[in-house]
Amino acid sequence: MSDTTWLLTGPMANELGISVRTIHHWRASEQSPWQEGRHYQRRTPAEKSPWIWDRDLTIKAWQEARKSVGGAA
Repeated sequence: MSDTTWLLTGPMANELGISVRTIHHWRASEQSPWQEGRHYQRRTPAEKSPWIWDRDLTIKAWQEARKSVGGAA
């Protein structure tokens, strides 16, 4: 059994201290610190299904991107 905590976009944005609009911007960016399938995925295979986020991996990638020169945020 996995200990992964998956959050919807709103709660994930709150954890990161950014807005929902900002998390969507960075998710869609070519310079995104996150990879689909690793950091986030659709809740179900449906195209309109909400995104869910791996809390720990997403926070770690965001912090690393903020530290790096020329990185996200």
